[in-house]
Amino acid sequence: MDSIPLCSPARLQGATLTAAMADIETLQTTGTYRVPDGFARTAAERLVARIDAPKTWAVATTRSGTDALVRALAVSGVGAGDRVIVPDLAYHAVAASVMQLGGCPVFADINEDDFNLSVESVADCLASGGAKAVIAVDNYGTPCDLEGLRRVTADADVALILDACESLGADYRADLAATTDAVVYSFSFTKPVHSMGAGGALCAPVEAIERARSLPHLLLGPVQLPEVNAAYLCHAWQGLDANIERNRAQYAVYESFASSAGLTAQVDHGGSTRLHAPLLVAEASHRNPVVEALVAKGVESRAMFPLQSQLLGIGTTPPVAGSVAERVFALPSGPGLGMDAVHRVCEVLGEVLTEVGH
Repeated sequence: MDSIPLCSPARLQGATLTAAMADIETLQTTGTYRVPDGFARTAAERLVARIDAPKTWAVATTRSGTDALVRALAVSGVGAGDRVIVPDLAYHAVAASVMQLGGCPVFADINEDDFNLSVESVADCLASGGAKAVIAVDNYGTPCDLEGLRRVTADADVALILDACESLGADYRADLAATTDAVVYSFSFTKPVHSMGAGGALCAPVEAIERARSLPHLLLGPVQLPEVNAAYLCHAWQGLDANIERNRAQYAVYESFASSAGLTAQVDHGGSTRLHAPLLVAEASHRNPVVEALVAKGVESRAMFPLQSQLLGIGTTPPVAGSVAERVFALPSGPGLGMDAVHRVCEVLGEVLTEVGH
C-alpha cells in the first residue's frame, strides 16, 4: 500500500493556481515585496470580514502564528518574570512565546472531553495571583469555552488571548471581540487555508495593533507576511470553507470508527475545523505500539502533542493533561486526503488494534 501522509494540505489547482503564480511572478519581476496596499492588506481585510471583527479591531499579518502570539502577549503587558497561564497540552510554541518575552508559563489542566483549557483549573491558577494573561488554545481546531474563560479572567482583571492558529473558520458560540483581548491565527501549510508555507495574523483592538507596530524591541515590520505568501493566501482563501468541510467529513468517519473500536474521539462543543484528527486509546501503554504499527503499515501517525511542561522541562504536569497526552495520537487528515484513504486508514487501524490487543 502507498504511504498515507499524516497531513494532506490543500493545494491550488487549475485556473486558481495559474492566477496565483502570475501574481507571484509579477512580485518577483517588479520587486514589490512590501507595499502598503498589497496582498497582505487584502488578506487582513478578508480575515476581518471572516471573523466579523468590529470596526474597533484591526489585523496585522505576520510571518507566523508564533510571531503574532509573541506580539499579542507583548501588547498585553507581558514581560520578564510575568506569569502567563497556558494549557499544558498544546503545541510548544505557546509556552515558548511566553518565555521569549522572559515570562513564566503556568500550566493549567484541560477538559477530558474536548482537550481544551479547563475553566476551573484556570480559576485555580488565577487564585494564586500574579498572572498577567491567559492563553486559550483551540486544540485541534476545536473552540474552547471562551465565555467561561472570560468570566474568570475578567474577575481577575487578566488579559485573555485566544490562540486560534488551528481554528480559522471554526464556528464559535461566543463573540470573539467581546470575549477576548486578542486573537492570533496561523496560515502554515497544515492549516485549512495556507500561504504557501508559513504565515500568521494578530487580531486585536486598533490601539493594540498600533502598539504592536511600535514596540521598540519587537518591531512588526520585519515580521510581516511577505507579499509572495500573501498573494498565494488571497487566492487560496476561497477554498477555506470547502477545506474545513473535508476535514469534518474525515473526522466524522474516524469518530464513527472510534465508537466501535474502544477509542475516544474529541468532543466538539462548537464548529471545529477538525484539524489533526486526534483519538485516544484506552490505555497509555497501547498508544506507542499503535502508532508504530500504523507507520509500519504505511499510515503516518503521531503522538500530538507532547506536554509543554515535559518538553520544556518546567512547571508541573496537571493530571488530565498528563493522561490525555499519554493516550492521544493523530490520524492522517487534511483537505488533500481522499475519503477512500480515510476508510483505508480505519481498516488498517482496526488491524493494528487487534494486533496490540486493544
